[in-house]
Amino acid sequence: MEQCISTAKPQELSNTLWALATLGWHRDDNTLTKLVTAMVQRISTATPQALSNTLWALATLGWHRDDSTLTKLVTAMVQRSSTGKPQELSNTLWALATLGWHRDDSTLTKLVTAMVQRSSTATPQALSNTLWALGQFDWYDAGTIKALAAAIAQSSSSAKPQDMSNALQALGSLRWYDAAVYSQLVGGLLQKISRDNKPGQSLSNALFSCALSSHFDSSVDALAAWGSQQDLQQWNEQEVSNTLFAWAMLTATGKGGDTASMRSLAQQVFKEASSRGVSGFSARSDWARDMGKLASDHWEAQHVGLPGGGLSDSKLLQAAEEHQAERVKSISKERSRITRKVAAALQGHYEVQAALVHGYHVLQVPHPICPRGFVIAVTQRDHDYLCHPAGQVYGKAALRMAQVKRRCDVLVLCDESELSGSIEQQRGVLLDRLKEAMLEL
Repeated sequence: MEQCISTAKPQELSNTLWALATLGWHRDDNTLTKLVTAMVQRISTATPQALSNTLWALATLGWHRDDSTLTKLVTAMVQRSSTGKPQELSNTLWALATLGWHRDDSTLTKLVTAMVQRSSTATPQALSNTLWALGQFDWYDAGTIKALAAAIAQSSSSAKPQDMSNALQALGSLRWYDAAVYSQLVGGLLQKISRDNKPGQSLSNALFSCALSSHFDSSVDALAAWGSQQDLQQWNEQEVSNTLFAWAMLTATGKGGDTASMRSLAQQVFKEASSRGVSGFSARSDWARDMGKLASDHWEAQHVGLPGGGLSDSKLLQAAEEHQAERVKSISKERSRITRKVAAALQGHYEVQAALVHGYHVLQVPHPICPRGFVIAVTQRDHDYLCHPAGQVYGKAALRMAQVKRRCDVLVLCDESELSGSIEQQRGVLLDRLKEAMLEL
């Protein structure tokens, strides 16, 4: 093997690494290191295909990255990006995201720019993987995302279910929304999901992403109807919790969660979750995240009177609520600081009281014309709003706001970025928000 490695060409080394990864080779770090070292030594003559295949193989094999080696491979790929094919560029981005590469905006921009320039000839898989990688890096450029999203929507007729599901998941995580693009992707997924080898993952990803952006139409409803006919025992716990959380978001925000299909799907998924109990969910490494979602889902089911009432397993419900309480406790110090800041700014104008509503810190403001008063909620622009279109409350924040609004007559939103000035400036912003709310009444 060592003799072969010493005389092998870059394409031969790359092909070997690709084959080992594709075959599911039981990783041998010593052999892997020798192959990669030889590849780096011949990097000046390596093609974009050889470089991208090498990076893809290392990511697939779970290679414990060496920053120096990875940097050399990435640098060489960037230098050849003008001649790289869409699949090669996409594989490179996917590999870097999978390897947990330390993000370098200049490198990313060059790779993504080259990919966008070739988007008209890119396969749905290449487009989907590119969007997924950008979502992992939290890299956002409105024009780039729009171009990639439009390209994969236009190619939905030839896309696989996983391509469309992953694209929706990426767009959701990037906080980018366009109704026409989402409708095309969900409609395309619905036509092909029966041939999907992981229908639970595709369906839950799609519903969750649509709910994050408050998107609902007939294709989303039809997807829910299809899901309610499936064998939910084949779904994993994340798919179960994501589907329920999607239903809770769409229901609370009034965006379609109350249709017969959505309610039927929720009932059956709640039943499946309850049958698995705590032991079913605790086997996952990130089960605490699932637990927090289940608590919010159950509260929503109780509020709307969903038949079955949400979680029927008392131990699972207790565990979910305990994890939700721990999550609230972990963020309470920072959020309490913000609510105290708002209270201080309004002192002498309004009597305010800090409150915790469904795990969200708010300020309640009594007012004679509102029996249940005003509630002021401080948002975070980088987390609670869509990037496109700007200004729309997004995802989990939309669910929290909807649940908070039920407890008051008027919900007043104020972004944390608006409270960075002097106390007089903060007071002015808050009083303006309250005046605007009263005028709406």
